[in-house]
Amino acid sequence: MPVYETCRLDEEEIDPVLVERFAYGNGTVFVGAGISYGSRLPLWAKLMEPLMANLKDELDPSASPPDIAELYEAKHSRSVLVQYLKDRLGDVNFQLTRTHELIVSLPVRRIYTTNFDDLLEQASRKKQLNRTVIFNSSQVGFSDTSTLSIIKLHGDLDDPASLVISAGDYYSYFAKNPAVADLLKVELQTHTILFLGYSFSDPDLGMIIGSAAAQSGTARPLLYTLQLSPTGLAVQAFARRGMKVIDIKAKPGTPEAYAKIEHWLDCFRRALLRYERRKHSLQLTAPRIGDSFAIPKHKHSMISKRTQERIEAGLSSDFRVVVVKGEPGIGKTQLVAAATTESIRTSGTVVVTDVFERAIWIRSSTDSGGPTHTLEHILDAISNSIATFSLLGTQKSFDNKHEVNRLLQEHKVVVVIEDLEAPHGSVDEKNDDRGEVEKIKQWLENPGPYANPKSRIIVTSRTLLLPGFVIEIGGMTDADARALLKEHADVIMLRRTIPEGLNDQAIVSLANCTRGNPLAIKLALGLINGTKDAFAVDKALAALARESSTNIERIFQVIIDASMSNLAAPACAILAAMLAFPDAEPVPSRLLKIASGMDKATTEIGGSFYAEADACVRFGLLDRDVARNCFFQHRIVKQIVACHISQDSCQAARKLLAEHLLEFLRDERDKNVVCRREIQDQYWNTLVRDEMSKVDPYWPIIKHVMNGAEETPLIAKFVLLLTHYMDSRFLHLERKKFLTAAIKALEKKYLQTELVKKSSALLKIDALAWTYMEENKNDAALTAINEGLSLIDTKAVANQDLVALANAWMARVEISKKEWRQAQKFMTSASNAVAKIPKKTPKPWIEMRIKMMYGDLWMMQNDVTDALKYYREAEQLAESYGGEGDGYQTSPRIALALLDQKGNSEEKTAAETAASHLFKKLMQNEQVSSGRLYGQYGLALIAARHKSAHEVITHLQMVHQEIKHRGSGNVLLKLAEDLYQATIPEWPNPLRP
Repeated sequence: MPVYETCRLDEEEIDPVLVERFAYGNGTVFVGAGISYGSRLPLWAKLMEPLMANLKDELDPSASPPDIAELYEAKHSRSVLVQYLKDRLGDVNFQLTRTHELIVSLPVRRIYTTNFDDLLEQASRKKQLNRTVIFNSSQVGFSDTSTLSIIKLHGDLDDPASLVISAGDYYSYFAKNPAVADLLKVELQTHTILFLGYSFSDPDLGMIIGSAAAQSGTARPLLYTLQLSPTGLAVQAFARRGMKVIDIKAKPGTPEAYAKIEHWLDCFRRALLRYERRKHSLQLTAPRIGDSFAIPKHKHSMISKRTQERIEAGLSSDFRVVVVKGEPGIGKTQLVAAATTESIRTSGTVVVTDVFERAIWIRSSTDSGGPTHTLEHILDAISNSIATFSLLGTQKSFDNKHEVNRLLQEHKVVVVIEDLEAPHGSVDEKNDDRGEVEKIKQWLENPGPYANPKSRIIVTSRTLLLPGFVIEIGGMTDADARALLKEHADVIMLRRTIPEGLNDQAIVSLANCTRGNPLAIKLALGLINGTKDAFAVDKALAALARESSTNIERIFQVIIDASMSNLAAPACAILAAMLAFPDAEPVPSRLLKIASGMDKATTEIGGSFYAEADACVRFGLLDRDVARNCFFQHRIVKQIVACHISQDSCQAARKLLAEHLLEFLRDERDKNVVCRREIQDQYWNTLVRDEMSKVDPYWPIIKHVMNGAEETPLIAKFVLLLTHYMDSRFLHLERKKFLTAAIKALEKKYLQTELVKKSSALLKIDALAWTYMEENKNDAALTAINEGLSLIDTKAVANQDLVALANAWMARVEISKKEWRQAQKFMTSASNAVAKIPKKTPKPWIEMRIKMMYGDLWMMQNDVTDALKYYREAEQLAESYGGEGDGYQTSPRIALALLDQKGNSEEKTAAETAASHLFKKLMQNEQVSSGRLYGQYGLALIAARHKSAHEVITHLQMVHQEIKHRGSGNVLLKLAEDLYQATIPEWPNPLRP
């Protein structure tokens, strides 16, 4: 039995003060070396052993680890000491643990660590958390409350100058890092601190606590420390330091100890979740779902405070629509983002009434080739973000516009529609957006009875005329333009290129020639910075003057033309590679390097990737986020750069990116992403598992690549790898779209071989038919199944797996119609087909699905005993090949069957407890959306049995919001809606208790 199951600790036993402080955002975590034990990282004592052996008789036996490091440094030099640490800590494949994932999941804004490893960064990346890594004073300014800051007090191995190793480093640390010292001071005075992984004698703990005591005076901070079987004397000593000990009964340095620490953190997390639910139940509205629409980031040098205040005034006015107009590159997006960020409600118990709950940011689409905005997409984005079950029974009598208008009146949100432009072109042109823009205008101008809603809609545009609170953003005044020039020159450190800086005459000239446009200013200064020629802009603008052009887009083009003419071929290859990625998405450096063909030590085009990428950054054609090691490109810059790039270069970059992503998904060497070792069959070796979470950060890029590959054979390769991934994430719309494209690609060119025929049949019978059944489109599912069967020899032994599946899915259709006899016939045929599969090449994943469908057949006929029998058998079969997504298909079925189990009251209570345990376990699986949401639905069912309408609505809201955001028509969504309707009569208005 795992160690944590023997623990008696539960969330009720966690210190309530600690829970409350963290629940209200007043907690901070410090992470020491003990937390990395489970990752096979050596502790200080083990790390120092070789150094002690080297020093031998020169070492005092009582020397501490920092003393040992300092003596070793004195004997061999700093560089030798740093290299030793890199050899021991930097090149070893340490294992990310769930403990690190639990730590970054806590509701904290900052995590301090004295560890050199990057396991916390890996954990936050896996959890898809926005994060900033800080390891020296110069980076403290990047710390803010909108992202998780990981502050590495002992520095980072990639920056040797930042490392704190020796005793001398400890003594001089705060003097050398005053900004970190100030941040630490404020943290220790204002937050409740939880220390993890520190022993009583740890010098790191002594340094931190000493700082706290020195800075706090009589106001003692709340300090907690997790300790492994501390002695009574140690507890007393900690108390003298002002620290409360959390006693974990386990021997330090053992697997049991690490398991119990992980269990405590899990209990702490659950206690926080339960406290959060209680906290929200006291508020006036049902708990809000986390926003899915990120507000764009902006650079400080692009913000005009006066214009930002005008936008904020528009949000405070009585106008429903705020229109922000201005020419390209003027900074509309940045200004709206800044104003919106200031207007969003912060988390906490106090409900602020004069701010907005959230922002829904609707970007223009450039991937589809159609209109950049459609009314349907805008309305769906709004309703999917804030729609609730309220008035569900009556809303069907109204159109979607009416329902969204009602939502905007009842809720207080900001909707930003970015780059909505006046219609252009003739109505006969392909992909003309004239009709869609007119529909959007009519909706914005005619709100019906909801003319004065709580919400506000912001539209950014260059050309569109709309009634509302209109803010015209023109070119800056001469004074503002010159100020921005100076500020941006400082930001890019232009004095490295021009030591004497720009003189007043150059500044005036640049301000005039760029017409006070922030993007033009950035590009012009980039041209100077990149070419190291103070006259470069004058030359470019002289060429512009010869054309007598006053069009700002032409100014962009002239400056970018001049910049690109100064770039080497490798830098141009990087810019070509950027075109392979979706707009408005950060591009990881590693992927950009691969797409540019510069991932090898030597390349045909030559050049160093980072050197050439930095050249693009200097010219202002790229922006780099150093903390996240990724690149961005302004949409206007991307459009103009694309005109300089040949189609061949674009296609080459897309091909390199696609090939790499396919290799990443297959991961043939390790089989550790979507493919698994235990199954050899293509498609079936990609069944759902936790490792698929590695795909999540790359999904927007992968989806973009798949969109571009729909007419090529590549789409089939991607779909065969990602069908089950999309199913586990409720990506039904994408799944259906890409499946259709893959089948079409297979049938168009490559239907000559039996292997390809079977691949096409497989996608139709299992993937496409299953998707249709999940959407309650049974006729379409039957059509797909029959088309798949027509592609194969149904009598061939090699095809019996598909024959079995086809019959099982046809049985499922009959089950939905309650045609039990016909369903039984299909299931018998499915079983017969399974029996024909050769014993030497078993396919337990096929048999598992047959057993699962038998369970559904008996469950729908109220034979719970037989249903449970088949579900358990299906679960065992799944476990024989490594399981599927922590039981995301079998566990909900078993739990639902347990809830319907017959017996006396004690037996029913026991069954309900077992079902509740399964549902809670499903909810904790963050990697598999479908299992998690079925878990929430199951807990809603249990709450309904106990007449707990508030809890029912809470769980159903979560199910409704997430599925509606990804698409509609899902079976689970229908079940949730039915349960909601069954709950309302007992509590007519569940949103207002």
